[in-house]
Amino acid sequence: MPTTDKVQTTIIDASGSRLFMPPEAKLASSSSTAAAVSSLGIRPMAGDLTTPNNYIPLEDSNTFFCPTRITLGSFDKDKKCAVKESVLPTNVSLSAAVTTEHVLYELKVSFCNRLKNTSAAILAVPRIPGVLLMEEAHEVGGIKFEPKVMAKEKADAAYKDAENSSVKTATLSSTAEDTHHIKLDKVPAGASGVFGLTFIQSDGLKCRDMVLSDASEESSRLADVVICPGYTGLGISEGVPFEFNLIIGNGIDVDLPTDDVIVEDTQQVEKISPDMRCLILFDGSLVQRSLLGGLLQWKSVCGLAQGTLLKVRLKYSAASEVFYSGIDGNCSKTDEVSMVPDETMDKMITGVDSISKCFYSSTDGSPLDTSLVDISMPFDIPETSPSAEQHEVYIIVDTSGSTSMTVRSDDGIGRTTFLDTSKLLLDGILDVLPSHIDLLRKKKKINQLPIKVHLWQFNSNTTKEAEIVLEESSSLISLSILQARVKSLTSAGSTNYDSWARELRKNVSSNPSHLHSVLLVTDGGATSREYFFDAIDAITSHPGIGFFQVDCLGYGPWLDPSCVSHLAQVTGGEAIMVESLRGMEIRVKVLGMMARSILRAASSVSLKINNASVLATRLLNNDHGKQPPRVSSDGNKSPFTVSVLPGQHVRLLLLHSSGKRPLIAIGSVTLPVTSEVANNSSGDEVMEICDDDDLVDIGERLPELRSSSLFTKLSNKRALHAMKHLPMLEPAYFATGSVNHPVETASERHFATLHTSIFGQIVSPSVTKGCAVAQLEMGIQPVPEHCRPVPSNIASVFSSHRSKRESYLMPSFGYGPY
Repeated sequence: MPTTDKVQTTIIDASGSRLFMPPEAKLASSSSTAAAVSSLGIRPMAGDLTTPNNYIPLEDSNTFFCPTRITLGSFDKDKKCAVKESVLPTNVSLSAAVTTEHVLYELKVSFCNRLKNTSAAILAVPRIPGVLLMEEAHEVGGIKFEPKVMAKEKADAAYKDAENSSVKTATLSSTAEDTHHIKLDKVPAGASGVFGLTFIQSDGLKCRDMVLSDASEESSRLADVVICPGYTGLGISEGVPFEFNLIIGNGIDVDLPTDDVIVEDTQQVEKISPDMRCLILFDGSLVQRSLLGGLLQWKSVCGLAQGTLLKVRLKYSAASEVFYSGIDGNCSKTDEVSMVPDETMDKMITGVDSISKCFYSSTDGSPLDTSLVDISMPFDIPETSPSAEQHEVYIIVDTSGSTSMTVRSDDGIGRTTFLDTSKLLLDGILDVLPSHIDLLRKKKKINQLPIKVHLWQFNSNTTKEAEIVLEESSSLISLSILQARVKSLTSAGSTNYDSWARELRKNVSSNPSHLHSVLLVTDGGATSREYFFDAIDAITSHPGIGFFQVDCLGYGPWLDPSCVSHLAQVTGGEAIMVESLRGMEIRVKVLGMMARSILRAASSVSLKINNASVLATRLLNNDHGKQPPRVSSDGNKSPFTVSVLPGQHVRLLLLHSSGKRPLIAIGSVTLPVTSEVANNSSGDEVMEICDDDDLVDIGERLPELRSSSLFTKLSNKRALHAMKHLPMLEPAYFATGSVNHPVETASERHFATLHTSIFGQIVSPSVTKGCAVAQLEMGIQPVPEHCRPVPSNIASVFSSHRSKRESYLMPSFGYGPY
């Protein structure tokens, strides 16, 4: 590719490659920023985010770095001295496997020992925050190393023994602050080898909710996979070929971003480093589909241009949880409102995954099982009494200057402002809100106390427009007051989230035990996330808080999607994000959010766990990443009580006597727990049907993957069971605060972590390590200790081979918040 001062973007599809030519004239005339400035004189202010709505910053992508350094060290018998040399790989291959639960990477780095004598080798690989070295499978001179996962002290001892032996050879990895180091103790002169490393991304796939065109579009999530190959093959005699494979699970598609997102991607890549030259994007037409998944394959046989990034956008369905999913958005104050039939109690258990005889009790030697139990809580839960506390509903409306931006009106002919569209929406919601509240009261899902409804507007400052009390007899009069205030709202000023957060903190603190449900309607984001989320954290962590949840309706081209969705996530709410507020579907969804919040506020539910100890809890699906369910027990540990909310998707990890099922009850109803078992004693595993089977199916239909260690791991039933259990056990495998570990079961959790790791042969960094020892066919003298290469830090890895024009990204890229 020709040298240029700017990054060139290439799109690769089934027909070949093409340069992306930005439609500059079209973008300039239709972009939200340009259109708003030219037509109304509106310029973005604090709180307005002008990047495209579905642009994902590089630091929020699923990122992997392939730049490595191989260092050989030997004793030169002729010169009688130590010889150490860094060598370029002969080939680099990366395979990534992505499901909605897991992200795995397999890195293969081929090399040749061109020194005259047997050498020791070290591979240095950048350590990426949140990406853990899971397994190694190397090959040198025909000898295959298949490391065994064992307790840390055993792994260190095994490697030390082989290192000093002439009839054994071994490999062992270690992790420094910024680098993984993988050691091979003996590489014969002239021998070729392959370092094979498998990594797992802790806490699964990094994704974000897609900003939809309007509420009629199906809810989806987006994720970007970004790869830094790190080597160049142009202009040097020794190029480094690069191969890339992407395996995707069922329901995930490769989706080329829109033009405005590609333009933003290109501009942001230019800012990484002056060395950046090329961004390569992949189109979905490259994917080979099987019944249950797909494979994208691509290679550069002569190496890549310096400063290249590869990027793949993934998209999958994420159905929004709506309580009143069947309500007619056209219903009036007098229409009959009916509750949609909910899940039945016998369908609440959605999945069970057990490891039989995981370990043995230290007290009586009896075998113990671990079971993952997934529970989908219905909204309508019998035998629950509503909270006696008063409900308070806050409707907080953004009236900043950007809300005066004009859009097409519902009739498709005229023009109206975003604020007028949101006012029309709120007027319709307020019109039918009493009917929904009456329904909840009739079904005794909420108490009969009056409900306070607050209407606030904010721009540069916050104005408390009105406060009413919704009682059955006065609802019409009270609502007319609110609706009149809504109609009087006008646009002005900036988007000051800090202002309304401070006021909300004051209000909630005055009556913390009340049940606080917030609806935020906004077209922007926080000016200072740190200060804003400090205020929100102060509310959620108040010791006397009864209930606090923020649901968000975000809209428009200057929305900050990550801020809005994070606000909903940290408070247990939901975010609906659309470019347009047109259509009746948006009213239905917003009403559903408000009803769900009010119901959740009234209905804390307790799961009683008998015949088992709770090792860990977390939330899944739309609730993934939110605060995990709380666990309590008496001094004897059992029974355990797990506190959940209606509509939540909960995952429990339970420890129980082998062959004896846990008992999970809500009130007088006991939930049926059936199990898929991975038997640790006999090896007779039963494989459950899950996302990971999709990958097995792909491997069977695409035989070229069978030789890869990644496919071997994904087709191993024990490994798949361990990959489900360890993210609940191993702290390195989940984000801080996303999993609850009860202190009462700390000792049992330690043993479960150790034995699950060994059982599935998946490294758990807190307790295990991988080491492989191979028997040599003929004796090879050990490399003297002073001749062995020593680990190098990340800076030297990135600066290595500059004279050979080997080019890397700057080390700072990708090392932001993960």
